Amino acid sequence: MGHYNIHYETNQSLSNSNSQLRKAVSTSAHNATTTTNLSQLSHLSQPTVEAITQFFYDEPFLPYHPPPPHELENSPCKSIIRLDNHSLLYNCTLHPDIRSYHLESIEHHIKYKNPEMHKSEILKLLEARI
Repeated sequence: MGHYNIHYETNQSLSNSNSQLRKAVSTSAHNATTTTNLSQLSHLSQPTVEAITQFFYDEPFLPYHPPPPHELENSPCKSIIRLDNHSLLYNCTLHPDIRSYHLESIEHHIKYKNPEMHKSEILKLLEARI
């Protein structure tokens, strides 16, 4: 009978341990969700007019150099670029047929294919959000 008592106590302590583990996991999941929500808010920040102007500026006698690697949420053009989560292709919202797996390619299109139209749209959307 003593053997069963030990087994029962072990099951009880395992039950308490599992309960504590569930609470820890639940708390961690809640904290992760809160962190995700805060990071989503930071991604809602918009580029400045200066960043947009700098993106479209070119030194006439220097060759093109792409910006350093970055994510869509850090692009000064993010308001007119979409990422299709199914195909993983970026596209210009003003020219939906322009698509690429590479963000830099879409930014290059925006900068050099009718840049004034693209810049105007980005600035218009920026003003609408302010």
